[in-house]
Amino acid sequence: MYSHHSHSGQYCQHAKGSLEDMVLKALSLNYKLLCLTEHMPRLENKHLYPEELETNTSIQDLEKTFDDYFAEAQRLKAKYAGRIELLVGFESEGISPAYNNYTKQLLAKYDFDMFVGSVHHVNGIPIDFDEVQFTQAMESCGGLEQLYSEYFDLQYAVLQLHPTVLGHFDLIRLLSPEFDLKNSGVWPKVVRNVQFAANSKCLIEINHSAIRKGWTCPYPQSDIVEQIVKFGAKVCLSDDSHTPLQIGINVAKSLNYLLENGVTQFHTVTGEVVSIERFLKTMI
Repeated sequence: MYSHHSHSGQYCQHAKGSLEDMVLKALSLNYKLLCLTEHMPRLENKHLYPEELETNTSIQDLEKTFDDYFAEAQRLKAKYAGRIELLVGFESEGISPAYNNYTKQLLAKYDFDMFVGSVHHVNGIPIDFDEVQFTQAMESCGGLEQLYSEYFDLQYAVLQLHPTVLGHFDLIRLLSPEFDLKNSGVWPKVVRNVQFAANSKCLIEINHSAIRKGWTCPYPQSDIVEQIVKFGAKVCLSDDSHTPLQIGINVAKSLNYLLENGVTQFHTVTGEVVSIERFLKTMI
């Protein structure tokens, strides 16, 4: 089992369980690889999550938490070496150019093994938290298609940082399932981003969390997987777990979905190439 994206309640207030709890659960499921990827700190109070505002968390608190996370992750990596491969990384926030520059600073400051490049905001407004904020983001852009256009431009800017893994490619669809992306004017930007990821050897994660949020498939949807196959981009597996109970959930569903859409293997950031058919047989 493998996952390139995880969070713990010890360092993320909308998650549960300690970082070591996450590792122990992965061990209990015979995981070979788990990437620890807590969120990067925010730069401005307006980008704090609601639970952080409720606890009066400051920007300085987030910086200290991130520093503590890196130290604990390194401790766990050493403690469990030989039993599970733990890679220490983080999830970036492609909110603005300032955040992308901050990502570069974090990569220079810490000796990270990898990082997940993600977009959760458009015009500084969360697009996956609730419908109220999604509507605010849409209105700030002047409409739904413009919102999608801005999202994929922000994602393209994140790709210029050469993330190890591209996070939940079409997260923007979570609260707007009615939008016909493939037949919109935004579609060329989707194709551009997939092609860039393929050429830059960035792994596109197959993120199982969409299934637990009500989708019948992981991120990204099949129209984008079709482009992944077309351009030869590589995919990896991520459960985007926020509690120990979410580790390993919906893996088989995601793998069967990949097979149905022409993907026969997945990759890891350590260079392993895994046959999906063979891997599914080991899960029976």
